Amino acid sequence: GKMGSLLTVVMADPTNEKAILEIEATAKCKIQVFVATASEISRVIQEHYHISLSSIPEATVDASFRSAPAQSDPEKMAHRR
Repeated sequence: GKMGSLLTVVMADPTNEKAILEIEATAKCKIQVFVATASEISRVIQEHYHISLSSIPEATVDASFRSAPAQSDPEKMAHRR
């Protein structure tokens, strides 16, 4: 959801600073992160968008987010809360 310049994002790994920064840059918004399990996220996507994540080719998933360890900076994360 989006309210003004604040975009709410649900993710399985809220410490993935690289992903959060990329979303901020793309959306041009501050990000507020909430946590859910990967299976919960997948279930909601399937229910609301009728998309099965298992049907998406692996090549379309950005491998850099999966392979790079998250570098979290508490000061950077503080502005998102």
